[in-house]
Amino acid sequence: MSFNFHTQKKAGKSGEDLFALCYPEINPSPADDLSYDFNSDIGKIEVKTDTYSMLKTPNFFLERYGCSEKRQPGGPWRSLKDGVDYFVYFFVDDLTFFWFKPKAFCKFLDKHTAGLKMKEIKNKSWITLGHAFPREKCAHLYRADTFKLKGKKYIKI
Repeated sequence: MSFNFHTQKKAGKSGEDLFALCYPEINPSPADDLSYDFNSDIGKIEVKTDTYSMLKTPNFFLERYGCSEKRQPGGPWRSLKDGVDYFVYFFVDDLTFFWFKPKAFCKFLDKHTAGLKMKEIKNKSWITLGHAFPREKCAHLYRADTFKLKGKKYIKI
């Protein structure tokens, strides 16, 4: 499977825009720092947008290394390294956000992904490595919010 960086960046930007529309009460503002997406009243937030429907997969794809050669942390591990307060995994088709605290999530993942084979996601000039990890196995670690559009406003259901 191969991904185009610009296509993924566009999907990520649309996910960030939806996040801001769904959570106006926390005053999300775009971060000046590339290590996370938003500053907010509750802290730093990183949003990972997934374009798969939750109906098609029971998993999160959790990027372990953004570049397989350099072994730079990705996904929640990067959020932990960068001092982000919330790692939010967003299934855009389902308008569902999963909120994680990076420290607890990474500690759990380190234990439960040890020895698992990683999936390769090929881009034009690098390979990302990560895990397809069942949502149900980490349900005790997240808060999930689902929204719907009502009129011109997104409301939590």
